[in-house]
Amino acid sequence: MILTTALVGIALSATAGYFAHRWSREATRDLQSQRATETALTFQEKFSELLANLQSLKAARETFGGLSRSEFQRLARPILRRDPEILALEWIPRVAVEHLSQHEQAAQQEGLADYRVWESSLSGQRQPASPR
Repeated sequence: MILTTALVGIALSATAGYFAHRWSREATRDLQSQRATETALTFQEKFSELLANLQSLKAARETFGGLSRSEFQRLARPILRRDPEILALEWIPRVAVEHLSQHEQAAQQEGLADYRVWESSLSGQRQPASPR
């Protein structure tokens, strides 16, 4: 009788241990899943905010038919201050070859003494942009 009681006790303990371990694993998995979902939602919200900021710059460019460097700076500065996740926004205007000299001179007059439109050569060096 004592042996039977001991075997039943061991069996019950083993079964209880198995189910406790299984419950613990499921709880951990559920917690990890919940955290992953929360992280994904946070990322999605932040990404939507950043995309809305970029869309506002695009809308301004389309509305005004382009933006000068100073106009771009006025629009971009608050975005960069508000969203430290954005490290930089670049102003890269499309300039027709017949307006290139005038464009470079205007930027130089605004205080960018070394401003030039350039491209990278095959070796990675800066060179004057070729006509396109």
